[in-house]
Amino acid sequence: MFNYKLWRGLTAALIFVFAAVVAFTSLAFTRSGDVNRVLGTTPPAAEVTDDTNYYPSEYDGKEEMRAALVSHFAEVQEGGSVLLKNDANALPLASGASVTLFGSGAADPIYNGGGRSFGR
Repeated sequence: MFNYKLWRGLTAALIFVFAAVVAFTSLAFTRSGDVNRVLGTTPPAAEVTDDTNYYPSEYDGKEEMRAALVSHFAEVQEGGSVLLKNDANALPLASGASVTLFGSGAADPIYNGGGRSFGR
């Protein structure tokens, strides 16, 4: 009546094909730049107009933006260095208080995903 071996073989082959399609689709989206380069295609570019540019840049170009970022990073680093040095006990820390440079998660870790208990 039914050829079970045939159906088992077809099912296995289709599962393999489906898994390959899923894997290659994910890979193609991840590496879309390489795929476009190999195929010689270019993705469509969106035209930026006053109607579509909701958040215009404050900078005239990339170099001005990079200079502002370097200035900002230097300012942040200077502030962090001043806090780390703590001349004349300027920080409002209690005597014997501990300070972690990695954030509160390093000092007080939350295990099991923050409330989910497994195996309890």
